[in-house]
Amino acid sequence: MPGERLTIRNPSEVGRFPGAAAPTRVELTIQSEGGKKQEEGTCRRWFRKICPCCCKRQNSASHDVTDKVEFTKPPAPAVVTTPEPDKPKPENGEMKETEEVKLSVCMVDLLSSKTGQNRVEHHTDLYHGDELIIRRGQTFQMEIEFNRPFSADMDKMHLELKTGSLPIVSKGTHVIIPLVDSLEDERWEAKITEQTCNKMRLSVNSPADAVIGLYGLTVTTRSGKDEEPTVYNSSENIIMLYNPWCEEDNVFLDDEEQRKEYVLNDTGRIYYGTEKQIGARTWNFGQ
Repeated sequence: MPGERLTIRNPSEVGRFPGAAAPTRVELTIQSEGGKKQEEGTCRRWFRKICPCCCKRQNSASHDVTDKVEFTKPPAPAVVTTPEPDKPKPENGEMKETEEVKLSVCMVDLLSSKTGQNRVEHHTDLYHGDELIIRRGQTFQMEIEFNRPFSADMDKMHLELKTGSLPIVSKGTHVIIPLVDSLEDERWEAKITEQTCNKMRLSVNSPADAVIGLYGLTVTTRSGKDEEPTVYNSSENIIMLYNPWCEEDNVFLDDEEQRKEYVLNDTGRIYYGTEKQIGARTWNFGQ
């Protein structure tokens, strides 16, 4: 057509055809919606012709990257709460805690030292050995340590003494000693004389006709409504002797000189023979 100019893509064909001219690179401009121009290069235009499905022309809005960015809110910071300090328990709190802890014995001290109160008052401080040696018809002291304070309102306790191979209550070889408020003569009883925290001091009374021998000690405790008792067997023994200082005892001596001679002395003289021929010799009493 007149006015048209043939454009040759290959430069080597210039001059072979009349009116042929070298190819001129044309820059295309794409008018955006806002009136701004967006340039499209030759390489992109060529690639779009080869693969139109991969390089479709998009409007200006599709090139706005900011429209497709999704913003995610950062997670809220963790709230750290500080626990409140423990409030003081009410007055009955300790009582409730005492009910929950079962009472048990941790240690028993028979206060058996030679220079201690028991051995001196019972006139047994001259005996050898560290065991508790006492005389019947007279009180003696002992200490008990528990796992918690003893409560007279909720806890129960009693002592048991056993002697011989077959202890029997009716024969006096198995003794059950209750805890009482005040001691009376001629019976087995125990009274609390001092209590500090978990420790308790007892004064134990024995009758004047108690069986003489070697006793084993057991402490039995029970807490609240608990039907099952807790038993503690002491590793220390108690030796019970007659008591010439006790008026209710059958071996009572009212003369102190006689008690020293016949009870406290380890050695002395004994007499032997007949009425017409009497001899004397030194004797070791071993008292």
